[in-house]
Amino acid sequence: MGKKPAIKKRPAAPKAAQALRRTGGSAPVPAFVLAFGCGTGAALALLAAFAFVLDRFCLPPAAVQPMAVAAAWVGAAVSGWILGCKLGRLRLVCGAGCGVFYCLCLALAAFVMRGTVALQGAALAVPVALLLGGIAGGTMSALRSAGSALPH
Repeated sequence: MGKKPAIKKRPAAPKAAQALRRTGGSAPVPAFVLAFGCGTGAALALLAAFAFVLDRFCLPPAAVQPMAVAAAWVGAAVSGWILGCKLGRLRLVCGAGCGVFYCLCLALAAFVMRGTVALQGAALAVPVALLLGGIAGGTMSALRSAGSALPH
Protein backbone atom coordinates (compact mmCIF):
# COMPACT_ATOMS: atom_id res chain seq x y z
CA MET A 1 0.00 0.00 0.00
CA GLY A 2 1.20 3.50 -0.89
CA LYS A 3 1.49 6.57 1.22
CA LYS A 4 -1.17 9.23 1.00
CA PRO A 5 0.12 12.48 -0.51
CA ALA A 6 0.54 15.27 1.99
CA ILE A 7 -1.96 18.10 1.61
CA LYS A 8 -0.27 21.47 1.35
CA LYS A 9 -1.94 24.25 3.23
CA ARG A 10 -1.93 27.75 1.84
CA PRO A 11 -0.35 30.31 4.13
CA ALA A 12 -2.82 32.52 5.91
CA ALA A 13 -3.51 35.86 4.26
CA PRO A 14 -2.27 38.94 6.07
CA LYS A 15 -4.79 40.65 8.32
CA ALA A 16 -5.04 43.66 6.00
CA ALA A 17 -6.02 41.43 3.07
CA GLN A 18 -8.59 39.64 5.23
CA ALA A 19 -10.08 42.98 6.27
CA LEU A 20 -10.30 44.10 2.64
CA ARG A 21 -12.12 40.91 1.70
CA ARG A 22 -14.56 41.32 4.59
CA THR A 23 -15.49 44.89 3.62
CA GLY A 24 -15.65 44.15 -0.09
CA GLY A 25 -12.92 46.68 -0.87
CA SER A 26 -9.85 46.49 -3.04
CA ALA A 27 -6.21 47.37 -2.50
CA PRO A 28 -5.69 51.10 -1.84
CA VAL A 29 -2.97 52.00 -4.37
CA PRO A 30 -4.75 50.71 -7.51
CA ALA A 31 -7.98 52.26 -6.23
CA PHE A 32 -6.26 55.66 -5.86
CA VAL A 33 -4.73 55.44 -9.33
CA LEU A 34 -8.03 54.43 -10.91
CA ALA A 35 -10.03 57.09 -9.06
CA PHE A 36 -7.70 59.96 -9.85
CA GLY A 37 -7.22 58.80 -13.44
CA CYS A 38 -10.97 58.57 -14.06
CA GLY A 39 -11.66 61.89 -12.33
CA THR A 40 -8.99 63.67 -14.32
CA GLY A 41 -10.22 62.04 -17.52
CA ALA A 42 -13.81 63.08 -16.82
CA ALA A 43 -12.75 66.68 -16.16
CA LEU A 44 -10.63 66.77 -19.33
CA ALA A 45 -13.44 65.31 -21.44
CA LEU A 46 -15.91 67.82 -20.05
CA LEU A 47 -13.48 70.68 -20.64
CA ALA A 48 -13.09 69.56 -24.25
CA ALA A 49 -16.87 69.39 -24.67
CA PHE A 50 -17.25 72.85 -23.15
CA ALA A 51 -14.53 74.21 -25.45
CA PHE A 52 -16.44 72.82 -28.43
CA VAL A 53 -19.68 74.41 -27.21
CA LEU A 54 -17.95 77.76 -26.63
CA ASP A 55 -16.45 77.70 -30.12
CA ARG A 56 -19.49 76.35 -31.96
CA PHE A 57 -22.13 78.58 -30.43
CA CYS A 58 -20.06 81.76 -30.00
CA LEU A 59 -20.79 82.11 -26.30
CA PRO A 60 -19.36 85.10 -24.45
CA PRO A 61 -16.00 84.78 -22.68
CA ALA A 62 -17.77 85.20 -19.34
CA ALA A 63 -19.10 81.64 -19.76
CA VAL A 64 -15.61 80.13 -19.57
CA GLN A 65 -15.15 80.26 -15.80
CA PRO A 66 -18.49 78.63 -14.84
CA MET A 67 -17.83 75.85 -17.32
CA ALA A 68 -14.32 75.27 -15.97
CA VAL A 69 -15.64 75.19 -12.40
CA ALA A 70 -18.34 72.69 -13.43
CA ALA A 71 -15.73 70.46 -15.08
CA ALA A 72 -13.60 70.58 -11.93
CA TRP A 73 -16.63 69.68 -9.80
CA VAL A 74 -17.50 66.70 -12.01
CA GLY A 75 -13.90 65.44 -12.01
CA ALA A 76 -13.66 65.57 -8.23
CA ALA A 77 -17.08 63.93 -7.87
CA VAL A 78 -16.09 61.07 -10.19
CA SER A 79 -12.87 60.56 -8.20
CA GLY A 80 -14.68 60.54 -4.87
CA TRP A 81 -17.33 58.16 -6.14
CA ILE A 82 -14.88 55.66 -7.63
CA LEU A 83 -12.53 55.76 -4.64
CA GLY A 84 -15.40 55.25 -2.21
CA CYS A 85 -16.78 52.34 -4.24
CA LYS A 86 -13.37 50.70 -4.68
CA LEU A 87 -12.23 50.94 -1.06
CA GLY A 88 -15.63 49.98 0.31
CA ARG A 89 -15.28 51.80 3.62
CA LEU A 90 -15.12 55.38 4.90
CA ARG A 91 -16.80 56.54 1.71
CA LEU A 92 -17.45 60.12 2.79
CA VAL A 93 -13.86 60.46 3.96
CA CYS A 94 -12.68 59.11 0.60
CA GLY A 95 -14.69 61.78 -1.21
CA ALA A 96 -13.47 64.57 1.04
CA GLY A 97 -9.91 63.27 0.65
CA CYS A 98 -10.23 63.48 -3.14
CA GLY A 99 -11.41 67.07 -2.88
CA VAL A 100 -8.57 67.98 -0.53
CA PHE A 101 -6.02 66.25 -2.78
CA TYR A 102 -7.18 68.20 -5.81
CA CYS A 103 -7.16 71.45 -3.81
CA LEU A 104 -3.59 70.79 -2.70
CA CYS A 105 -2.59 70.08 -6.31
CA LEU A 106 -4.22 73.35 -7.37
CA ALA A 107 -2.50 75.30 -4.58
CA LEU A 108 0.88 73.75 -5.42
CA ALA A 109 0.48 74.61 -9.10
CA ALA A 110 -0.52 78.19 -8.24
CA PHE A 111 2.44 78.54 -5.88
CA VAL A 112 4.89 77.20 -8.45
CA MET A 113 3.57 79.48 -11.20
CA ARG A 114 2.98 82.72 -9.23
CA GLY A 115 4.78 82.33 -5.95
CA THR A 116 1.57 82.82 -3.94
CA VAL A 117 -1.77 81.14 -3.44
CA ALA A 118 -4.61 83.66 -3.76
CA LEU A 119 -7.92 82.45 -2.40
CA GLN A 120 -10.19 85.44 -2.77
CA GLY A 121 -12.94 86.53 -5.09
CA ALA A 122 -13.43 84.46 -8.24
CA ALA A 123 -10.28 82.41 -7.53
CA LEU A 124 -12.09 80.80 -4.59
CA ALA A 125 -14.68 79.13 -6.84
CA VAL A 126 -12.45 76.30 -8.10
CA PRO A 127 -11.15 75.08 -4.70
CA VAL A 128 -14.66 75.18 -3.26
CA ALA A 129 -15.97 73.25 -6.29
CA LEU A 130 -13.20 70.67 -5.87
CA LEU A 131 -13.98 70.15 -2.19
CA LEU A 132 -17.74 69.98 -2.71
CA GLY A 133 -17.38 67.74 -5.76
CA GLY A 134 -15.24 65.25 -3.85
CA ILE A 135 -17.69 65.23 -0.95
CA ALA A 136 -20.61 64.78 -3.38
CA GLY A 137 -18.85 61.81 -4.97
CA GLY A 138 -18.24 60.22 -1.58
CA THR A 139 -21.88 60.84 -0.68
CA MET A 140 -23.08 59.20 -3.91
CA SER A 141 -20.88 56.22 -3.13
CA ALA A 142 -22.25 55.97 0.41
CA LEU A 143 -25.84 56.28 -0.80
CA ARG A 144 -25.21 53.58 -3.39
CA SER A 145 -23.96 51.19 -0.72
CA ALA A 146 -26.79 52.10 1.66
CA GLY A 147 -29.34 51.49 -1.08
CA SER A 148 -27.96 48.04 -1.81
CA ALA A 149 -28.08 47.16 1.90
CA LEU A 150 -31.81 47.95 2.23
CA PRO A 151 -34.19 44.99 2.34
CA HIS A 152 -36.36 44.57 -0.76
